[in-house]
Amino acid sequence: MHILKLNNVFYNLIKKIGTDSDYEILYHIRNKHGLPYPKPSREPNKQWERNHLDEPISVDEPVIFLTNDPAAIYYHHGLRGDVFVYKVSKKIIKESHGLNKFDGANEIIITESLWVKGLSNGDIKLLGKKSSKWLKEKADEKYKNTSNHNNLNDSSKNLLKRLNKEEGPYKLQLFLEILQKLITTRQISEIKLLFKHNQDLFNDDKFNYKVKIELNLKIKELKSKISQIKTDRFYPSSLKDSTKDELEELINVLEDSKNQISG
Repeated sequence: MHILKLNNVFYNLIKKIGTDSDYEILYHIRNKHGLPYPKPSREPNKQWERNHLDEPISVDEPVIFLTNDPAAIYYHHGLRGDVFVYKVSKKIIKESHGLNKFDGANEIIITESLWVKGLSNGDIKLLGKKSSKWLKEKADEKYKNTSNHNNLNDSSKNLLKRLNKEEGPYKLQLFLEILQKLITTRQISEIKLLFKHNQDLFNDDKFNYKVKIELNLKIKELKSKISQIKTDRFYPSSLKDSTKDELEELINVLEDSKNQISG
């Protein structure tokens, strides 16, 4: 009897190890309280285009984003919020074209139909939730030693290289594109460096005018975002003050940058 029980324990242990090896731990960051179900993106005419996909995923099939590195998503993609931890089968990961790097962070795009199916048959299991504070601490720990342009994502680095080579109207377009990326990901120190190292661009009144318009637009959007956070009763309370302070600091940097531009 004891031998039989021992064999059963050993069998279950081996079975558990084999099962766990067929899964990966993935994370989903979301900005709202509510059920632990990642809400799909439903932007009109939105298509998720990725280099590793033969065809973009259309909005007709809503998608859910997960990652194996939430700190990188926080830092490079600018996402904030509580983090839901999932155990996802490698079968689901394979069907979803695997984890791939996009703008400096790994992500996987799972269609809603596959997600719902995985939840129902056990291929996707919710393990728990981490706080927004935990996410910020992880990101701060991972990127605490970054400096200069080393903490820019690959896309922004390539744009900066091109910016140094370009001349004429296209240089303005590139400058604005980089500025938008840095604002979205809230890379405050990099915004300062962008203006500091490109002072020669601001000798052109037409250029200055267009940059100022962009800065005013972004400042207005950020102020609106702060107002929404203050009044949104579903916004995580643990995140409200830190996000508001971060956005206000970003506004101050943009205001200072605008004041550096003549004309």
